[in-house]
Amino acid sequence: MHVWQKMTVYVSVCFLSVPQNSNTVQQTGTYETPLVVECIPGYRISGSETNAIVTSIIQCNESGFFDPTPACEPKGKGHFKFTQQG
Repeated sequence: MHVWQKMTVYVSVCFLSVPQNSNTVQQTGTYETPLVVECIPGYRISGSETNAIVTSIIQCNESGFFDPTPACEPKGKGHFKFTQQG
């Protein structure tokens, strides 16, 4: 005797509004699909502690959104910690 169970599968599809000042081409993905956002030269991922962070890997979540939502800002913007040497 076989017992069959009905299984429901949910597939979230995410759509990304391409961040300004980025080279991001891919705009869609499905649940748990990673997407790389790369800022154009002279820009970095918003909120980064250094100017060196110009890419961010985001992932489509079960709610149908990419997380975290990236943005590109001009390098040098924001607050940096400076230490005095000597």
